[in-house]
Amino acid sequence: MHASYKRWFAVVMHRRGGKTTAWLNQHQRAAIDDEWETARLRAVEPGFTVSDIKELLRVRVYAHILPTLTQARAVAWEPLKNISRDIPGIKPNATDMSITYPAPRGHLRVVRLWGADNMDGLRGIALSGLSL
Repeated sequence: MHASYKRWFAVVMHRRGGKTTAWLNQHQRAAIDDEWETARLRAVEPGFTVSDIKELLRVRVYAHILPTLTQARAVAWEPLKNISRDIPGIKPNATDMSITYPAPRGHLRVVRLWGADNMDGLRGIALSGLSL
């Protein structure tokens, strides 16, 4: 999964197999590694111009959605903080359950947890990556 640039995945693993941790790591890499994310975007849509990719790299929001917001906090918030803790300049936000990663001025890079019990909360947000 981590070596692929595919747009869609269906990952089937047993309970406690590491699905959440794998996706949080995947989102974190996409948020902080411009070269990897550029290569992924070129693979997903070969027609993207340099200008298109530059704009897509400017604001990047990655969402991991669990069945409920309470479950997101209980299951994924600590692992998300843990995998990001060694990256200098991160800004954890416990209220939003998000990590904002260092980015150039005028850019945004965020990995955030959501609950499917409030899907309207995602309305209008342009996501760069999503896992359920």
